[in-house]
Amino acid sequence: MSQPVALYRKYRSKSFDELIGQDHITTTLKNALKKGSISHAYLFTGPHGVGKTSTARIFAHAINDIEFQDEGTQYLDIIEIDAASNRRIEEIRNLRETIHVAPSQLKYKVYIIDEVHMLTKEAFNALLKTLEEPPAHAVFILATTEAHKLPATIISRTQRHSFKPINTKEAIEHIHAVAKQEDITIDSEAAQIVAEQGKGSFRDILSLLDQAAHSSGKNINKQSILDMLGLLAVESIQQLVDAIEANDTHAAFSVLEDFYEQGTTAQSVAAQLIQYWRQQMRSQPASVNPAAVDAMMKVQISHSPEIALELAMVNLTIDTPVRSAPAVSQQPRPSPQPTKPAPSIVRSKTKTPPTTKPKPAGDQPEPSTQAAKSKTLPSQPLESYDIDLATDWPRVIEKARNKSHSLFSSLRQSTASMQDNILVLAFRFPLHLKKVRQSSVSKDFEAVLTEVFGGLVPYETVLADKKIPSQKTSQKEDRPASLKKVTDILGGDVIELGA
Repeated sequence: MSQPVALYRKYRSKSFDELIGQDHITTTLKNALKKGSISHAYLFTGPHGVGKTSTARIFAHAINDIEFQDEGTQYLDIIEIDAASNRRIEEIRNLRETIHVAPSQLKYKVYIIDEVHMLTKEAFNALLKTLEEPPAHAVFILATTEAHKLPATIISRTQRHSFKPINTKEAIEHIHAVAKQEDITIDSEAAQIVAEQGKGSFRDILSLLDQAAHSSGKNINKQSILDMLGLLAVESIQQLVDAIEANDTHAAFSVLEDFYEQGTTAQSVAAQLIQYWRQQMRSQPASVNPAAVDAMMKVQISHSPEIALELAMVNLTIDTPVRSAPAVSQQPRPSPQPTKPAPSIVRSKTKTPPTTKPKPAGDQPEPSTQAAKSKTLPSQPLESYDIDLATDWPRVIEKARNKSHSLFSSLRQSTASMQDNILVLAFRFPLHLKKVRQSSVSKDFEAVLTEVFGGLVPYETVLADKKIPSQKTSQKEDRPASLKKVTDILGGDVIELGA
């Protein structure tokens, strides 16, 4: 029984024609072979996984007029050196001592030095001596992902070829080609995600395809890829963007809580928001807030990404950004030593409901009144139905999970009850109420109800009443509005140190 081989190794290019997206390089090398004008040193630069080492092996065989079979076929005159493992001057000195020996089998003795930027300064100096006066039978092919780390004297003595990342279109075409040969079924949306996550590296793309095939049993769809990579659907990111644009801090934190429960990290949320806004900038540049993009970039490099992301949500959803609370003025007090003013500290309380101001009697009615209700009566209602929410509602939630992520995340923020034989859904936040009332989402919900109960039952969607919790009267009326906004959102008391 043959040993399994990773897809990126199995489909490693074995000829110039099989190299993907590097026509500008393969054309030059093939023309050099036709003319017989072989340089003594080549430098292949570019990101990892784009074919530098494969091209070096193919070219090393081509200049010796032999066909490259696979990496298992070796010749004494084609020497591969991993500079990461052989970076000391001793290895390069050994190379200098043996390079003048004529080839034993082939026309040229070819030295392929991978990750050449890892050589020490002394090793570079020794290599430079060889590149300055190479024997006629020796050819060097240097490969690196970090050309800026190479001495200019080395670069100037080589013929440089810059490899570029594979574009998404080419990547998708080859994903489908490899999937077909491997008996893997993958839909177009899943292939698009794999291509984008590979970031131009064909090796990474095939590794992701290999992983997805093992994870999904060779039947790969969009959701299986998202689950495997811990990514969020576009609809989920849209929910967070909607909350930010609506300046709804509560809804933004609710969506973040859903993301965390799904196992999505703060860095991943920030990266996907950046990607979302990047796509939006291409069609509507003026609609993207540069400060929001900058905030997400800072989240990715923060030592406390969750705190950075949550603070960014507060700053993006309130009128006055929260930087830091101003220092409280020091009150005179008898003390042998003077003390420094200390800043106000907000201490959050566990699960404290947000504080809201009561409306005057003449204001508009509460959201839970008739104006905030949406009652749906089916054209052909069930003649009779017996709903046990304790057992039936979890089934509705599970069906919604598979039906639509927008519906699922919205229903999770609601409370279901039966009132006068009508299913009443009370939503915590206006964002989710608005979402579930959208035509596409409501159709999905009605389809779920029909599937669970065998027919559509009457239902209402309302905004839950918000109770006004007791709040201690602040002794400092001149505190900044931004600080008060934070305490309203997060709950807690302001403790003044040093007062």
